[in-house]
Amino acid sequence: MSSELTTLIEALGEDNFKKLVKRFNQQYYGTKEVNIVDGPYDGGIDLVVYLNGEKIKKSIQVTVQKTSIKKKLFEDVEKVEENVKYHNYQPKLDFYINSSISHQKKIKWAREAEVDYGIDLKIYDSSKLAEDADEFDEIKNTVFEIFDNIRSDNPTKISKETKVLFDMLSIGRETGEIKKEFIRSFIFLFLYENPDSTAHEVYQNLKDKLSETYDERFYDNKLNYLKSQNLLITPKGNERFRLSDPTKEEVREILQFSRSKESLLVTQIKEYLEKYGLEDCTDKLIEHLKQLYIENYEVEVEDIITSNNSYDSSLRNSYDSLINFFRKQGIKDNEEREKISKGLLGVCRENDYLNKIGVSIMFTKLFKSNKLEAYLNKKDFKVLIDTQILLRLLCVKYKKCDYPDFQYKSVKKLSETFLRYSESLELSTTSGYLQEVGGHILEALKLERFLKISEIKKLGKSNNVFYNFYLYLVESNQIEEGTFRKFIKDITNINELPSLNNPNFVDEITYSLTPLFRYLNIDIKNIPWYESDYFDELKKEYELSLTNLDLNRSYRARENDVLTLAYLCSREDHIDYETGEPFDHFFITWDSIFYDIRQSIKRKLGDSTYAYWHIYSPPKFVDRLSVMNFEINPESITYNLIALTESNFNNNEKENFVDVISSLFNAEEISELSLAKKLVNLEKKVVFQERPEDFEIEQKTRSPLTEILLQLRSYYYKRKSEHSFDNLVKVLETDSYSDNVIDILKQNIKYYQNEGEVNNTIYNDFDSLITKFKARN
Repeated sequence: MSSELTTLIEALGEDNFKKLVKRFNQQYYGTKEVNIVDGPYDGGIDLVVYLNGEKIKKSIQVTVQKTSIKKKLFEDVEKVEENVKYHNYQPKLDFYINSSISHQKKIKWAREAEVDYGIDLKIYDSSKLAEDADEFDEIKNTVFEIFDNIRSDNPTKISKETKVLFDMLSIGRETGEIKKEFIRSFIFLFLYENPDSTAHEVYQNLKDKLSETYDERFYDNKLNYLKSQNLLITPKGNERFRLSDPTKEEVREILQFSRSKESLLVTQIKEYLEKYGLEDCTDKLIEHLKQLYIENYEVEVEDIITSNNSYDSSLRNSYDSLINFFRKQGIKDNEEREKISKGLLGVCRENDYLNKIGVSIMFTKLFKSNKLEAYLNKKDFKVLIDTQILLRLLCVKYKKCDYPDFQYKSVKKLSETFLRYSESLELSTTSGYLQEVGGHILEALKLERFLKISEIKKLGKSNNVFYNFYLYLVESNQIEEGTFRKFIKDITNINELPSLNNPNFVDEITYSLTPLFRYLNIDIKNIPWYESDYFDELKKEYELSLTNLDLNRSYRARENDVLTLAYLCSREDHIDYETGEPFDHFFITWDSIFYDIRQSIKRKLGDSTYAYWHIYSPPKFVDRLSVMNFEINPESITYNLIALTESNFNNNEKENFVDVISSLFNAEEISELSLAKKLVNLEKKVVFQERPEDFEIEQKTRSPLTEILLQLRSYYYKRKSEHSFDNLVKVLETDSYSDNVIDILKQNIKYYQNEGEVNNTIYNDFDSLITKFKARN
């Protein structure tokens, strides 16, 4: 529980932290005479200790400062040096701070204080105080007392068993004995509240909470076994049981930690809501948040017990309920409602209280369904990774940093989890998804052509993961500007990149990427083509799901996804050839189309193509591995929920302005083309006119110009004109036509702004331009 105590200490305000330090010193020195003397003229002394009425001449400083800690520390060291020189103080400083300082920094600063100032420095940070709590119980007692005083009356309306079950199970647990540990935990909690109970009373209370599979004799035997282990005692004869003192103390501490974490969460949420004048809604909002976290694990139970995973829709419904709550409170702007909701999730990310409630409910349901042991004891995971995860794995491999992108953060955590549990994981992707990575690199290099146009960076992000990551690294001074090609070489470990005009670019890049992914322990599967009726049936279901969800996919992406589906749904491909036993696949993706199509496959093709593969987003899979190893990752669920609110969660192929214009030019020196610069300036003008306050901020919807260019490209791509797409590109790259093109686009922007759609006359206008171009050339 040291980490839990560390978190609570770090949340203490200045007055409460001083109270904690005072109580600790009283116990440490065995005296009540400890006084706080902090003030502007304290002379470097915040606490004074008296032994037998005599003051100990030792400098003690207490701070809750979160920034410039070293500066504060050595200012205090200098004061101590003065106290030693002029007031006959000991050359010692006890420095108390409610932040966590790394072990390396503690050693370095202590050495610096000793060498440069002759001062013996001891740093008591939050982690040090938490460690010392085993010897000095006043630390824990004070923290629990503080949070007991500020907590509200059970705002989460959750039973004690649910609140603390996870912690009860994670202490002294042997995985192979999880059923026994589970029942033991419920017995301990019941006897903590109801000492001197009979075996019959224990049975009557727990049979409905757990399972009627276990009869009264089972509980009688279990109680007597726990008694033989000195965990229970029967002081009033052999029929009535109570907890032994050590067991009672252990349960008491777990309950205290739970109450304190609950109080901390309530306080943090209330403080956050005060910024919006919503503090009176704290309890109701905690109820909404609780439901979100429970739902996160409910869908896992459904998948395990019934193979019925509706993760995307059910969790989104709970999130929408939260958004709707703020609408009812009078917050009319949808963006403001989403901002407040995401902020709330950010608060929850720092506290695992709601996570543990969700996990405990999940464990209880799995236990009742006799599935818990299999869930926790699973050792081998065969994991299939899709394109969007592969792209970000390359970014994480290149540089681990504080990139403010939730998908990057999620995959960074996933990468760490892959490494941590590598012995239990068999990672793979498909050759088709690897080709998509190659195509993404090609698109990134095409975007490089626009980096010489300075205004382009102000028009929002691209859909390209590498391009966006590069811009962040440049803006944050982590790499030099003008090094994009080197960046791509480094991120892919490819020394020589093919020419952009090379028709085999993607194949050559894919071949070069294969050893890199194998180095990352990701195997490349060459999935064979399946018999046509089977493949065509899956393709039909996939296309229907695309239509139902209003999603777009390129031809290559559709083929790769359907081939992956065919592989996942093929029972023959889920047999271990060494043992002959079937195995499950865990497909890691953000693409919610797979949830929809999985439901559709079950309805139409039956469970035989469905039950042995599972879909997880990266943070959800991190959470799965963490929970089964009795660890909690609060930020994993936060990233999961944020994913549902992002506009690109369900559509990885949404193109923005820079992506669209990149596809309209073949020339390598874009910055030299007159039209390219004019298009950038026109987009800037359109965006600024529509939303001047958000200029230089990523737009959530495409601009009229971007929509018009997309429709224009589609028209010539699909050969609806007698002229080809190549003919259009040649006109766009001819400077003498640039003014004509801009005039046509301006007229159509006005029409689009008024009517909300593209005017079909634009195609005739461009057909005329192409006809003139052909006549002259």
